[in-house]
Amino acid sequence: MALFGRKSGPPLKKVDRDAWMTIDGSFAARKCRVLDMSNLGAKIKVDDPQLIGPVFDLKFERTDQGRRCKVKWQKGSVIGVEFA
Repeated sequence: MALFGRKSGPPLKKVDRDAWMTIDGSFAARKCRVLDMSNLGAKIKVDDPQLIGPVFDLKFERTDQGRRCKVKWQKGSVIGVEFA
């Protein structure tokens, strides 16, 4: 059921854990904080949302391969992503 025009998805699980983002074409990994996560996506807090591209890899360890993410929404320094 949609509330206020928003689509309902799977319930988000509170994670509140540090993670790393790697953006296409960049060797640098940027630190972020995963606030909530489901099997379809996550809510992430970033220091500088202007540096985040529309697609990136999310890793819980810097050496992990990570999960491909696509930005679905942004509100200030918090972004919502869908796992690809």
